Amino acid sequence: INLQPQFTLTRSVTDTPDYTHVVQQVLNDYDLVAVMERMDDSLVLLQFLLGLQTHEIVYLKARSSGAFSNGPKNRSCVYIMPSFVSKGMDKFFTTAPEWRARVYGDELLYKAAYHSIDKTIDETIGRERFQQQKLKFERALLYAKEQCKGEHKVIPMCTDAGEERRKPNSTCYIWMEGCDHMCINNLTWPKDLL
Repeated sequence: INLQPQFTLTRSVTDTPDYTHVVQQVLNDYDLVAVMERMDDSLVLLQFLLGLQTHEIVYLKARSSGAFSNGPKNRSCVYIMPSFVSKGMDKFFTTAPEWRARVYGDELLYKAAYHSIDKTIDETIGRERFQQQKLKFERALLYAKEQCKGEHKVIPMCTDAGEERRKPNSTCYIWMEGCDHMCINNLTWPKDLL
């Protein structure tokens, strides 16, 4: 989170960047770099850094594999295939020199951000304090999921059968984004989850 990053990319497209320097600049410029695989940890850290209440970071999953999603208004609902990595893909991703070179910078940033989350938890927040807040957040997620289930509370733009539903019959902001906002915003939160 930084509204005035200092990082500027001053190299030609053909140069090989100094990824270590680039990653360090990113970490210097931002107080938090979220990691998708640790989204809940990232959100709880964001809560601490911005002084938010627990209910302000609660979400419901809108899309997942095995469900339908849509996109721009001219696209119909599409099935989200469960992800998988074949043996051949795994071998390519772990050993192919051209792939390893291509993703080197991304992996360096990922590992640095992952480590930075743990470092911020341990050195700034405190592991025990963070864990207590994360448990509270997880209880709030379960509460929201329970309170918002059922017809007419969260209405995505695609039905479970993959049929398209358009506004005003949807509670989404746009596409399949923010379908839960009305339900979550109107919840009455127990004091122990605030």
